[in-house]
Amino acid sequence: MGLYLAHHGVMVTWTAQSLAAALLGDNSPGVIERARRAFLQIAGEVVRAEGGTFPIA
Repeated sequence: MGLYLAHHGVMVTWTAQSLAAALLGDNSPGVIERARRAFLQIAGEVVRAEGGTFPIA
């Protein structure tokens, strides 16, 4: 994962594991999988509410 700060010419990067740990407080597989499932459920509800199909093919 990365963030490019163009004005400063700086690229800040994180590994997926370190980003998961920072966002979730834990990067163990069970915690990541629960967060993934929760995200997919909410994303699906939002996409369907807007008239879309989920998962997007």
